[in-house]
Amino acid sequence: MAVWLKQSTAVDIGIGPFLDSTDGNTVEGSLTLTQPDIRLKKNGGNWAQKSAAQTLSHEENGWYELSLSTTDTDTLGILTVAVHE
Repeated sequence: MAVWLKQSTAVDIGIGPFLDSTDGNTVEGSLTLTQPDIRLKKNGGNWAQKSAAQTLSHEENGWYELSLSTTDTDTLGILTVAVHE
């Protein structure tokens, strides 16, 4: 999902849905997604861990809320977010 972000602005975004790897359908609503699980790629640069520690909160139906800081959004261009639990 593409979302327009303002450069150097803190923002909360929804990421997901996270689904069970065995059937690809069952919602994963109790994952423990933390800072080391979240990698950012800023405008084609090297992959790096997101700047601030956070345990993501499950919102609904496998979607989690990710907080990005001004450090995470400080580069003009495409921001790619990758998550692996």
